[in-house]
Amino acid sequence: MRLSKALVLPGCLLLAACSLWRPAATTSPEGYVEIPNPAITMANNQPDTIWVPRRYEESGLPRGTVVAKQGYEKVMSPKSTPPPPSQEPSSTPRQPVAAAYQPQPASYAPVPSVPVQLKHRIVVLEIGQNGLLQPLNDKLRRTGIVLLADPSQAMFLAQSAQLSSPEGKSGFAARLQQEYNVNEVVFVTASGFAPGTTVTAEVYDSMGGGLLRGGDVVVPVYKENDQTARDAAVAETAAGITTKLQELVPFLPWYSRISAVNGNRAYVTAGKESGLRIGQTLKVYRGGKQMKGLGFAPGSRIGTLEVEGFIGPNAAFCAIRDGQGIEASDVVSAD
Repeated sequence: MRLSKALVLPGCLLLAACSLWRPAATTSPEGYVEIPNPAITMANNQPDTIWVPRRYEESGLPRGTVVAKQGYEKVMSPKSTPPPPSQEPSSTPRQPVAAAYQPQPASYAPVPSVPVQLKHRIVVLEIGQNGLLQPLNDKLRRTGIVLLADPSQAMFLAQSAQLSSPEGKSGFAARLQQEYNVNEVVFVTASGFAPGTTVTAEVYDSMGGGLLRGGDVVVPVYKENDQTARDAAVAETAAGITTKLQELVPFLPWYSRISAVNGNRAYVTAGKESGLRIGQTLKVYRGGKQMKGLGFAPGSRIGTLEVEGFIGPNAAFCAIRDGQGIEASDVVSAD
């Protein structure tokens, strides 16, 4: 009896197993599909195919062997070799590393060299009691293109001068240069001031004493008993002379003189008021002469000075850069 039971139990198990595998050899159950058995290598008695729900196949879920194969290929693939520690990817985006600051040499646009217009020292002298001296000085001062010498100094010297002739005016102009470093003298001549009167303005070069230019300005017509009208006529006449000087002065060469020499230093009778700058180069000439109808022509060039500093408002001390025998009364000029 026991033996029969022992034989019956294995037989039942065998029938059950056969019933499980029967679909692979017969018809497809409803809702199932037949696929290769993923566990075929786990035991010798595994069937070649198995039946799984159709939804597994349609959903695209990977099978066990496929998952194992993909994982193996991912691990062993050269493309997936982990980067060195310094290049390991991070979950946070890598911030760009700022380059170390290196100061760059300053770059400046070249500044064009602009010649400086040195100011001429001018003195205005009135001849004939025409009342134009003060108005003309005021207008010239406002232009800013010239320096005005003290008219009282010129009038003091004029007391002993003969200004009725060109020779007398020429000698007077040269004396003003020697005494007060004047560049030009403007003689304003008119016999009184009345409507229609001709006023003559003459510009003399004090370095050589020659006449540079002369011209006439006619006093406008006005009512003589009307002071306001007279003042307006005076202003208009002074403005006419000022305009002529503004047109002339920028084209006149600028000269000065050396007042003293001490070792390698020379002192010049021009400074900040004239427009000189520290480091500016001055040329030194020995003598010169007046060219009739043209102006002053300097003599031989004998050296070069460089402005080092200033003394008062209108004097400078300079280093002698080249040249020997430079002495007081030598002429200096600037480009």
